[in-house]
Amino acid sequence: MARINASFYHNSAVWFVFALSGAGVAGCANSPTAQNTEAQHRKTGWVHNIVEGKDITDIHDRECVAALPPEEIKRSRFAVVRYSRGRGYQNRTAQIPDSSDLKIGDLVRINLSDCGQAIVRELH
Repeated sequence: MARINASFYHNSAVWFVFALSGAGVAGCANSPTAQNTEAQHRKTGWVHNIVEGKDITDIHDRECVAALPPEEIKRSRFAVVRYSRGRGYQNRTAQIPDSSDLKIGDLVRINLSDCGQAIVRELH
């Protein structure tokens, strides 16, 4: 009977496990979930309404408004952006930059995880 070199099989098994673990790491980096994490925080919607800051009465119910100082709220304009969220729609109130000429009905992109990022008009 032929004698089997045990160190050969041991080293092969180590390399096999190493190769599999490397493939798993590379697979995670290229997975759709990892690539779309940032995109999940951006939503495209439309300007449903434009509101003057001084006219907003429910400040604490609007996450991106409540984070601002009261003086900035009073002198700012806000867009109520409506976007699809599964089977229904969600609204997000976001500050409109002073230089913006957004109108009701404009398609825009907002970042749900960062209220400080400006509303971006979608070009079609």
